[in-house]
This record gives sequence, C-alpha cells and structure tokens, in this order.
Amino acid sequence: MPPRWLLKRQFTAQPAQPQSDRWVLGSSDDRPQDPHLEIVFSGCQPPAMNGKVTILSIQEGLAEHGQMTYLIETDAASVTVRAQSLYVHETPGVQYGETLPPRAVPITQRWLWKLLLAVLRVPGAFTLITRLRRRRTQA
Repeated sequence: MPPRWLLKRQFTAQPAQPQSDRWVLGSSDDRPQDPHLEIVFSGCQPPAMNGKVTILSIQEGLAEHGQMTYLIETDAASVTVRAQSLYVHETPGVQYGETLPPRAVPITQRWLWKLLLAVLRVPGAFTLITRLRRRRTQA
C-alpha cells in the first residue's frame, strides 16, 4: 500500500516563484510546540491550488511517465497532483530544544569561531584558507 501522510493542518498553497515548476505548501497554523512544515512539489504544472487550505492527508500514488501522482485530500475536495519529486522540510518546534540538554561551550572556542567567521568576511580570505588546506593535505 502506498504511503499516506495524515496531516489535518492549515497550509498556504503557492507557486515557489513566478513561472516556476515548483509548488509549495507551507503550514500556516503553527503553534510553538508544532514544527513548521514546507511540502514542495517539484516538476508539476500548473500549481494545483492557491491560498489557504486545510489538508487532511496526502497519499502517494503510482509513477507514470517519470512522475509520481499524489492524492491530496482537503476539507473541500480531493486533488491529484503529478510531480517529479516531493520534498518535505520540517523546521523544529520548541519540543526539539527541550529534549536536548544545553551544552556548555568554552569561551575560547566561541571566540575562535567568531574570529574565523570575521576573517571569512574579508574578500579573498576563503580562497586563501582553501589553498592552505590543500597544501596541508598534499604534504
């Protein structure tokens, strides 16, 4: 049986850019404990929906002519989308930070990172560091 993702969340549907073959669903009902979701359909034309929509589930279908079919069930209707690929990006919510204990970083290490990042802002510094690293690994 093909995978089915039960969501029951509000999304904002929109093309990624004008004249693009990417279509993005971004969660719009984020609460502090929930992650922000972005579902990107790549290689689909035209975008299946626009605006705010409540998505109940997304079910993966069969592959046809190099494209997968996805059945999106909303509170109003079911929409079939054909796309070359589907990407899901999840931005962690508060619960991720609460599960990991804070890790103390020594002040010297923090200052070395700040120094390195400041040096990399100088034009040509990245190229110089890359050359030095290549020479070091070749020796």
